[in-house]
Amino acid sequence: MPGTYRIAARTGPDAQSRIAVGGAFPWWTRDWLAWLALALMWASAIALIILPIVFTRRRSQAL
Repeated sequence: MPGTYRIAARTGPDAQSRIAVGGAFPWWTRDWLAWLALALMWASAIALIILPIVFTRRRSQAL
């Protein structure tokens, strides 16, 4: 965000500061993180739904 910022922070051995400037990061943007989330969703769906069905059908055909 454009503008002038003033930052004041404590000093000393226990002082900690965090600074963040900008808007919130929406996951649906066309960034690599969105593609990674989509890939993990599909991989989970395949592993939890499709693979057990395939293995069950193969076992029943083998008998």
